[in-house]
Amino acid sequence: MANRKLRSLMLLALITSLLMAGTALAQITSRVTGVVQDTNKAVVPGAKVSLTNEGTGVAFTTVTSESGVYVFEAIQVGSYTVTVEMSGFKKYVGKGNVLTIGAPLTVNINLEVGQTSEQVEVVGAYERVQTSTSGNIGGLVDNKTLVDLPLGLEAGNGGRNPLLFLRLQPGVNVGSNTGGATHVNGARDRAQNQTLDGIDINETSAGGSDFSPIRTNPDSLQEFRAITSNASPEFGRGSGAQVALVTKSGTNQYHGNLFYWYRGSSLSANEWENNLNGVAKPFLLQNQYGGSIGGPILKNRTFFFFNFQGQRQTRFNTVTRTVFTPTAKQGIFRYRVGGQNGPAGGANAVVDAAGTPIFPACSSTVTTNCIASYDIVGNDPRRLGLDASLRQWYGLQPAPNNYSAGGDGLNTAAFIFTVPRYDPQEDYTFKIDHKFNDNNTVFLRYSWGRQDTPNDIGNGGDPRFPGLSGTVDTLRKPRNWAANYRWVINQSMVNELVVGQNRFTFSFFNPIANQQPYSPVTNVTTDPLSFQEGNARTLDTYQVVDNFSWTKGSHLIKAGVNLRYQIHEDQRASIGGQNSFPIVTFSTAVNTVNTGCASGAFGAGGTTGVVGGVERFCLPGTATTGPQFINVNDLGRLQSTINDMLGRVGTIRQGFTAAPDFFNYLPGGSLFINDARYGEYDWYAQDTWKVNRRLTIDYGVRWEGRLTPFARNRLFTPNQLVTVGAAPSNTLKWIDNDLYKSDLNNWSPSFGFAWDPFGNGKTAIRGNYRLAYDRINTFVISSQIYNSIPGVVLGVSNSTFGQTGGPGGVGGRLRDNLPSITPPAGTRPVDFAQPAPVGAASTAITVMDPDFRSPMTNMWSLNVQRELPLGLVVEASYIGRRASGLFGAYNVNQIDIFRNNVDGENFLQAFNIVKGGGDSKLMNRLFGPDTRRQAAETGSQFVRRQFPNQIGLNNVANIALDASRRVQGGRTLIDLAGLSPFFFRPFPQFEALNVIDSNDFSTYHAAQVMVQRKFSKGLTFQGSYTFSKSLDSRSYDPAFTVVSGANNQSASSTPFNIYNRRLNYARSDFDQTHYFVGYAVWDLPFGKGQRWGAGAPPVIQQIIQGWNVNGVFSTSSGRPFTVYSGSNQIGDVNQVPANCNGCPRTMGDVNRTASNFGGVPGYFTAEEIARFTQPDAGTIGNTGRNYFNGPRRINLDMAFIKKTNLPFREGMTLELRFEFFNITNTPTFGLPTATITSAVFGRIRDSVISESRKVRIGAKINF
Repeated sequence: MANRKLRSLMLLALITSLLMAGTALAQITSRVTGVVQDTNKAVVPGAKVSLTNEGTGVAFTTVTSESGVYVFEAIQVGSYTVTVEMSGFKKYVGKGNVLTIGAPLTVNINLEVGQTSEQVEVVGAYERVQTSTSGNIGGLVDNKTLVDLPLGLEAGNGGRNPLLFLRLQPGVNVGSNTGGATHVNGARDRAQNQTLDGIDINETSAGGSDFSPIRTNPDSLQEFRAITSNASPEFGRGSGAQVALVTKSGTNQYHGNLFYWYRGSSLSANEWENNLNGVAKPFLLQNQYGGSIGGPILKNRTFFFFNFQGQRQTRFNTVTRTVFTPTAKQGIFRYRVGGQNGPAGGANAVVDAAGTPIFPACSSTVTTNCIASYDIVGNDPRRLGLDASLRQWYGLQPAPNNYSAGGDGLNTAAFIFTVPRYDPQEDYTFKIDHKFNDNNTVFLRYSWGRQDTPNDIGNGGDPRFPGLSGTVDTLRKPRNWAANYRWVINQSMVNELVVGQNRFTFSFFNPIANQQPYSPVTNVTTDPLSFQEGNARTLDTYQVVDNFSWTKGSHLIKAGVNLRYQIHEDQRASIGGQNSFPIVTFSTAVNTVNTGCASGAFGAGGTTGVVGGVERFCLPGTATTGPQFINVNDLGRLQSTINDMLGRVGTIRQGFTAAPDFFNYLPGGSLFINDARYGEYDWYAQDTWKVNRRLTIDYGVRWEGRLTPFARNRLFTPNQLVTVGAAPSNTLKWIDNDLYKSDLNNWSPSFGFAWDPFGNGKTAIRGNYRLAYDRINTFVISSQIYNSIPGVVLGVSNSTFGQTGGPGGVGGRLRDNLPSITPPAGTRPVDFAQPAPVGAASTAITVMDPDFRSPMTNMWSLNVQRELPLGLVVEASYIGRRASGLFGAYNVNQIDIFRNNVDGENFLQAFNIVKGGGDSKLMNRLFGPDTRRQAAETGSQFVRRQFPNQIGLNNVANIALDASRRVQGGRTLIDLAGLSPFFFRPFPQFEALNVIDSNDFSTYHAAQVMVQRKFSKGLTFQGSYTFSKSLDSRSYDPAFTVVSGANNQSASSTPFNIYNRRLNYARSDFDQTHYFVGYAVWDLPFGKGQRWGAGAPPVIQQIIQGWNVNGVFSTSSGRPFTVYSGSNQIGDVNQVPANCNGCPRTMGDVNRTASNFGGVPGYFTAEEIARFTQPDAGTIGNTGRNYFNGPRRINLDMAFIKKTNLPFREGMTLELRFEFFNITNTPTFGLPTATITSAVFGRIRDSVISESRKVRIGAKINF
């Protein structure tokens, strides 16, 4: 209740603030400022200053202050003319002043004494270095670079994703992670903030650096700005990059284009791995098309712009399914007597490539190495035969077409076919700008799209067999709009208001869901269909942004608020570990297949039948001689096939969700719906003080309120702390409470200076400090917490029917009238809020640390810029940051080998005693009741016999895990030994209890040098070098996935030892010590009016003129990686780093050890591999996390453009484009196999992370 009142008060306060002021997260505009002086450097107050957009003719006016300062605030980007008039001075006209996003434009003006009828004209007099702000370090990509450079193919928009331009900036590292893997100056990849025309375009549930639901393209944008460090308070949230995209506007002339792009496998090189394995190039056909048009509706007043891009892409993926052979479909199971079934070409092959048995049929004279048969229909104890519905089910399977790629050869084999994947996309943008008068302007922009993936192979939704329906269509429907109103209150006050919405629907839709009463899940072959429901989420972010500025003398004061209200609605069929739609399995563990005979014995007149309520199938035995022999693996396959063919049910499973009152469950088939609301409310104030013409000081503060989420189902938290060190319990109960506390202490001060030491606008020295806070991705919360809270969801599994549901108590079959699944009678959802303790827990659950707070980052920078001749600007920067409270997670319930002492020993000490050949009191007590122990053995002796490999690997945690899971007679081994139920785990109700918290930390330092030239005389380029080091205890937001050799979570996702997180503090997973990236766009100076070939014959001029060459080159040192022991020396969650004797960090190189792995690349030599050993139990290895360096990277993309004037209309041109990605076809390797117990430890062939050379061609008509 307290938090509900707090939310109401906060909202009231924010609305009040909104009426009084505003915020400047609207990164669509910038400002023009300067000082007007006379030739004696005296300031000129009261001068009239006009600013005119050279494209639209829209003009604004102001007057200089008593300090001679003028400011035009909230101005849209473009090229402007600055005009100054003052009695007694000549009129000043400065043209070609280019204003860009987020970078104030400084035009200082010296008026000459004279008549106002006289005029001084200057072109491009604006300062090329930044003297008006201390921070906002980053870079701009102008429109020409946007549309000319080849964009990488790996992310979004079929390779026309402008967000990839972020990678051209210094301080940007490209790693490998689901968040986009682009890390900016040490920030995590999800710390980035992206806006379009000032409105959020992030995927707010699990945002990434390379993805936006609204897919812009270069032809829709005016420019791209990335602030990579120390953003000023107005530019808002997050410690990562602030990426601002601005949509084009119409001008007083009609302009537009039509374009078409083609990319196909026929033009591209094959992948490195395919060449190695002799595999042909996969098929790809991609067509992109679209266009833009913009112009005036009313000249100098109203303008429009429209952009469309469509895509049709087809890929073919080769898939392998397992199907029954024609004989098996008739209920005949064949097996090899004297051996084991196996596919053609293998060590146990029983058939040739055509599926013909290579052994004779068994007979009275041939009794071994022969093929015998078992008639499932004839031996059915109930004499019912094949289940009719399953006969139809398997009838949907085609016959095998490959007997070597899978199956056992006789009963199952492979069916290989190609599955097409289609990716239709359509994206639209429409914008209108209108000027009411000099003081009031507006624009409205609406963007929408459809980005679907029918039969989504990536999510397992492709058709199981030709002609059948797929099971997952991934549907994406983004919507985004922005409305902007700029109001010049008076000559010193301006207000800019932006409102908008970002909506994204992301649905995994099964087109055949619920078309049958249940969805069968069989044992042996690929099920042809699935009727299970899919999941969906809808994300809505409503945003109100306002920016108020006031010029007071030499001060520019800005203040405001930002209101973001996010609704994250999940509609999930995945409920409580089950699906909302009933699933029927045919498990032999539940509905067992008895091997005995009703009478006699197999091979000796044995018969089948039902005896004493047990179906006896009279199966062949596993003796090694005689006609009754069947291999034990084939016997298990036979038993599974019997259940699959006869329809013998194992379990019936279904998930249920609680009704809002928690006293009832919703009907079966109801989806779990959760509509969590996240309030993010920001306020800021700042002052930019022009102390004098050389020195500017800015300072400000930002406050970011982050309220705890509100959701309909509110059983969020356990009734006690479950963090590290909390009191153990096996009676945790979930109660109505906030997920975590609202964070209202996020004050972010910022201050700095910008100094022009020579006063000529050609040198800038800047320093800045900023404190920043990050938001968290909500998908982890929705997927890991909301839909698995005890009492909110319930998974029901009925195994009773499979055990006794048939006549006379035999195992039930499909034809025996399947019961409906319901929650246990007489129970309420709230009854399950306290999970019952069990013998051996198997449930994993996730909670939030109630003291969770927003991740915090201290950032500082020192930057020097110098303008040089030839339009060059050189920039050198030092960037530093220290982050704490980073988003993390750990399993508080991991096996504990250190803390619990019994008989003077903890488990680690007991292990070391046993390993040394001694007798441990603890081991004797713990394993004394173990029924696997031989009568004469002590518990210590038993451990040495039972776990020799684990002891040899110092795998102490796995032995402890075995003991913790052991159940005998319904009691745990721990209980039988008289030990505390908390001996190994503090919360034994659960196998895993993951805690999401904010206790990770990082540090980053970098030196950066950049040289750039804005487009002039046909050439623009930028090149930068970064020397950096990033350290952290975790590199990515938690995802609870299997990565990098760890058992359950990657070493970057959970601590090696939850009691000492500093063991993980090491180089970040994305750290790259050296990184160079550069790009260039060059209009070649050939042909008419150019430097070369101007006098050539017209035909030759047509050939040589209009060529443009551009490209992007990058190279970096390798990312670090951890070599794992392959063993659990500390806990059961993570493996630990290995020991390495005399191993420098630089050890390892691609291809030096190719012969070690049969001619494929390796990374460590045989001698180097021999240096690795297992750490002692209870320790991590001396290499630690991320000790070694991976392979360096290098890549070159290039484009060649031929522009030709068309005769139909002046200004109409045709562009033919030829783009080459990885033009040198150089493979970039990822990381080697890095677990020392692996047979291929050190091999690197499995990890090529670059694509082969790809070619894209296109044509564009500009008018």
